[in-house]
Amino acid sequence: MNAQPESNIHLHGRWLLIARTAWLAWAILVVALFVASLPVNFEHTRTVCAQAACAGVQITPEQAQAFQALGLSVDLLAAYSIAIYVVFAAVYFAIALVIFARRSDDWLALFVAFTLVTFGLATGPESLDQLAAGYPAWWLPVQFISFIGSVSILIFLYVFPTGQFVPRWTRWLAILWIVVEAPHYFFPDSTFSRATWPPVLVVLVFAGFFGAGVFAQIYRYRRVSDLAQRQQTKWVVFGVTAALGGLLGLSLLFLIIP
Repeated sequence: MNAQPESNIHLHGRWLLIARTAWLAWAILVVALFVASLPVNFEHTRTVCAQAACAGVQITPEQAQAFQALGLSVDLLAAYSIAIYVVFAAVYFAIALVIFARRSDDWLALFVAFTLVTFGLATGPESLDQLAAGYPAWWLPVQFISFIGSVSILIFLYVFPTGQFVPRWTRWLAILWIVVEAPHYFFPDSTFSRATWPPVLVVLVFAGFFGAGVFAQIYRYRRVSDLAQRQQTKWVVFGVTAALGGLLGLSLLFLIIP
């Protein structure tokens, strides 16, 4: 059975050309920035951090010595980190390309492909952060792209597979999420940015918004969706579970093996 999203609005003629061109331009930009970020991330990761708070996956001098005692190099850790970024991004990008190739005349399918490219290559792995740090001229474009990815991934959960907010109150959560995320990306040092919040509060906020997205999908599945849409929802639940499970597994791995 077809597992691609299908909405009631299809694009034709000039609008279809404009939508496809815009999607390709956006995808090329995101991919180019992602590729440009890889050498920067590699150098950042292999640099031993001597500060009290280390950014990203940088290691301390004590950890570097522990690696050397095991016969492992810091370069190996950096290469491993980059490999995770690349695999994560490649999976998202491949799925987005398939959706774009098969259903680019459907506006919701285009939105799903757009979300996968943006979140998978920019927002999810936070791969562009060091690029923005090393090249300040790219800070605003990187923050904008990452912000769009964060917003679109939640809206995707609220509107898939019909393109409508179901239940209707999820549209207000989407607006609130935009308000919550904007300070984090554009005013990271402000008291409104979640970067300055206690970790427990950040977890609760994420659990609330994305838990509502999971609830929305379950609600659709049981009360709104037809047979075809239920099959699509199963694919979404499987994909989200696999992605979150993979990220959780990697996080636990870093906790188990310092």
